[in-house]
Amino acid sequence: MPTGSTTRIAYLHEPSDDYMGTPTDTDYKIPGLDCVVEDVRLENALRRMRTPGDAETTEALAGNFSGAITVSFTLGNPWWSNHVFGGAPTAGGETSAPYTYEWAVQPGEVQSSRWYTGIDYSQATAERELMGVVFSDMQVSLKAGEPVEVTLTGFYGDEQKNASLTPGSQPSEQATPLRFHGGSLSIPDSTTVNRVKEAKLSLKTGARPQTDMSRHPVAAVMGAVETTLDVRDVVTDTNQLELAYGSSSAPDAAVEGASSATLKLTSPDATAMTYDLSGVTPDSYSWEQWGDLDADAVENTSYVVNSVTATAESDQSEAR
Repeated sequence: MPTGSTTRIAYLHEPSDDYMGTPTDTDYKIPGLDCVVEDVRLENALRRMRTPGDAETTEALAGNFSGAITVSFTLGNPWWSNHVFGGAPTAGGETSAPYTYEWAVQPGEVQSSRWYTGIDYSQATAERELMGVVFSDMQVSLKAGEPVEVTLTGFYGDEQKNASLTPGSQPSEQATPLRFHGGSLSIPDSTTVNRVKEAKLSLKTGARPQTDMSRHPVAAVMGAVETTLDVRDVVTDTNQLELAYGSSSAPDAAVEGASSATLKLTSPDATAMTYDLSGVTPDSYSWEQWGDLDADAVENTSYVVNSVTATAESDQSEAR
């Protein structure tokens, strides 16, 4: 079945205290432009049962239901962050744009979302309404000259097939996409990393579903959070090398690295996204293309990050 203009992708926030609860949110959203639902998969966890002496399966019993989803898009509006960090943001209280909203990892139960992905083609119309969607893995990727790309991977608790598409028309992205140029990366906060070619911020929250005596989960909870930052840049100084040594001129007994870092992404209007990182420590460091006159000498640094806070600047006075 072809896809394209006949497909529909939208999501709503589910109530913060009611996993898979009916949304009171009526503002259908998409996470960003060029949005692609790369994979929606359900598993029935079947267990084969056999009669003694019979080599073939007599019956297949269903275990717990599990659903998996992967979504990729160009970063614009940040409201999907609720379902990564655990809940709604804290508003900055501004009286005029840009308004600010801050997300920090919230232990405990994670606010879920409801996603609608469907197609209306020729005489076939089908929509899968996914309930209890939570994203346990976020990757924000930057590449020189390109828009900022986000990939979200997570799980959901249930789904149903609809004969018509929700909502009636495809929601539009209202924010200007964030892009590589105009952004900045500082490690530590007082030192700008020059000539960045690529960077990737990865947040794995360890979020998981909780079940009871039914097939479907009844809650989603935060797990052990692991954040990493990978940077590829043209070598112009020895700052990252010295951090990899442990802020020294040779590998030190203890590698403390940088205490903080800031990754800021911008657009030409009032939209921006800033990730403030603390406990930033180099885990690996390498040189590439050394001595190749037809290529830039680059360094690759992979950092372990203790914690992350996301702050959005938006022209919208209320979080959606």
